Amino acid sequence: MSAFSLVLCANISAQTSKEESNNPEKETQAKGSGNVTLVFQRESSIVLKDAKIFVDGTQYCALGSGDECTVKTSAGRHILKVDASMTTGEFSKPFTFEDSKTYTFIITRKMSYTVGAVFGMLGTIVNKAANQDENGSDDGTFTMELK
Repeated sequence: MSAFSLVLCANISAQTSKEESNNPEKETQAKGSGNVTLVFQRESSIVLKDAKIFVDGTQYCALGSGDECTVKTSAGRHILKVDASMTTGEFSKPFTFEDSKTYTFIITRKMSYTVGAVFGMLGTIVNKAANQDENGSDDGTFTMELK
């Protein structure tokens, strides 16, 4: 490896570290307030879209592949939503949280959404009909489950 290549690699590595430290999405400090902790972990995948995390309609973070976000909230019933820009459907369901507890949610790519997208508008309609009920919806790019 030439001296130029070593300098270039070191410069790129330093720049990447600097960008990561300035990226607010990479922060580990909790957002919000309350004594209930919600941890959202997105699985690593090749999906380029960010998974946007909402609690009661307020967006707290946008998770890229392998990212994690911590949100503080109060005990009680809250609506959690995961959405992606420029897509149809979303994950949106109510959860009830107990005082002073931590809840971890795993966010993954939803395969039925991908299959539905292959069939165009008809696939989107079928996916939406099959994955919505009175408790919410799970018909978007991402799905979420309590760990």
